Amino acid sequence: MIRTVALQALQADIAEAIFVLGNDALRIRAELDDLPAETENAGAKIKFAYNEAFAAGLSGSVHKGLEAVDPQSAGALMLMGDQPFVSPDIINSLLQAFREQKPALVVPLYRQGPASPVLFSRDLFPALRAVRGDKGGRDIVRQYLQDERERVATVPVASVAAGMDIDTIDDYRKAPDPL
Repeated sequence: MIRTVALQALQADIAEAIFVLGNDALRIRAELDDLPAETENAGAKIKFAYNEAFAAGLSGSVHKGLEAVDPQSAGALMLMGDQPFVSPDIINSLLQAFREQKPALVVPLYRQGPASPVLFSRDLFPALRAVRGDKGGRDIVRQYLQDERERVATVPVASVAAGMDIDTIDDYRKAPDPL
């Protein structure tokens, strides 16, 4: 599944992809090592970051990923490894909204509501670095959607499957058609 997510990201119009690895990092890295040769966007820079404290929760992976972001990048799109149905078109739509509107956040809106992946502007990196435990940026997204809506760009996404987390093989089997 992680390979599918990585291929989807690398087929989008991104400059770099940072894969934050934790549990079983060597095996997962082996699954991703040959990716540049298989993508249309072979020019994307690929980096690997390691979260040795992965058992402490998601925030450690967020912090490691942010450390690896190119200092010239205006923001970072956080794509989760358990969302294999997020297409390159969805990623490109989020990037386009970010470039055109210059918001603090770009959030996809699925039929079931807002979900990942979310694009955070560099201005929000300090808030992301302050997150602790088994959390990512969800609380920041909620706060902005509630209190600072004018600083949030939303992108409607028709796919029901794209916003789903696939945590088990049964989840994958039950997932609707991604289109």
